[in-house]
Amino acid sequence: AVDCGAAPGGWTQFLATKVQCKKIYSIDPGELDPIVFNTHYGDERVVQHLRQKVEYAMDEILQLEVVEEGNNRKSPMVDI
Repeated sequence: AVDCGAAPGGWTQFLATKVQCKKIYSIDPGELDPIVFNTHYGDERVVQHLRQKVEYAMDEILQLEVVEEGNNRKSPMVDI
């Protein structure tokens, strides 16, 4: 999930605890409440805070989501 304008983190926490998203990109140059980062899926933290404006964060999210599959590059964010 992507939470744009995420600070202070209420909707991010809702996505993590109630919707149980496995990965959330919280985009906001402001601070998130530290409790938001306590949600984990297995050993991985669910919330990744991108401290920047949305227009700059989307390229970074797509780069983070690119995975190698053999010789093909695929982004699960856009290849659903």
